[in-house]
Parts: sequence; C-alpha cells; structure tokens
Amino acid sequence: MEGQTLEDAIMRMQAALSRAEAAARKCATGMALGPNPTLLRQHQTLKNSVSASLAELDQLIESLES
Repeated sequence: MEGQTLEDAIMRMQAALSRAEAAARKCATGMALGPNPTLLRQHQTLKNSVSASLAELDQLIESLES
C-alpha cells in the first residue's frame, strides 16, 4: 500500500515536470527577443534536481520492495 502511494507521488511529480517543460517550450517559442538564458538555466537546474529526487525515490521504492 505504501509503495503505491510513493508511486502515485512520483507519477504526479513526473506529470508536473512535463507540464512545466511544456509551458517553458511554449514560452520560449513565443518570445520575440529570444529565450531568457537565466530562466533556461534555472529551469535546467530545477529539472536536474527533480530528476535526481525521482531517482532517489525510485531507489527507495526498490529497497522497500526487496
């Protein structure tokens, strides 16, 4: 049961990340002056952080299931 809750949380985080990436792409394509390098760096940093957190959660789930 607890593993399912963690999986649900991971799925929600992945969905949120996908929505954020889609919004960033939409924003970047609509900019007349080009993309904002600072915002793009911040986005990449956040994306990397979320990916690392998801990997940690995945390892935690695997260890709980073993």
